[in-house]
Amino acid sequence: MSPSLAERLVGAWILESYEADDPDGTVSTPFGPDATGLLVYGADGRMTVQVMDPRRPPWERRASRSTATGCVSPPSRSRSRGGRRSRG
Repeated sequence: MSPSLAERLVGAWILESYEADDPDGTVSTPFGPDATGLLVYGADGRMTVQVMDPRRPPWERRASRSTATGCVSPPSRSRSRGGRRSRG
């Protein structure tokens, strides 16, 4: 007996494209035309998806209060009156 579709999907898959069908029938690409991501299907029936727009600016690494761990956060987008980027 050949494996079921669910059994053949188990594992990690690289996203090739991401499109959304809008209610008016148009097709959009909410993560941009070159979306990137990973899909993981587990044998227990669970799955997870991570999708991102590669045009998004890189995240900054900031030290946390604990010296053992760090945290990652998006760059600050707030501006001071002088037009310089503020760190928050």
